[in-house]
Amino acid sequence: MKDRLDLEKILNFGRKIEFEVNEIHHETPTGILIEWNRQNAWFPKDKVKILSENGTIKLRVPKWLFERKFS
Repeated sequence: MKDRLDLEKILNFGRKIEFEVNEIHHETPTGILIEWNRQNAWFPKDKVKILSENGTIKLRVPKWLFERKFS
């Protein structure tokens, strides 16, 4: 299992996914809890870029991490 995750990281290196959320449900010093497509997931802050534009929140995360959380 770990080898598969490492391979995913290598194959998707540098690829990011950007998506919008209505709000950040909870925040700690090291992570954020978001809801997307009726699913909740924790993301580490050091892997997420948060962009706020005109009242919307956009998150940019590595593709492998997004797929791992929401697949």
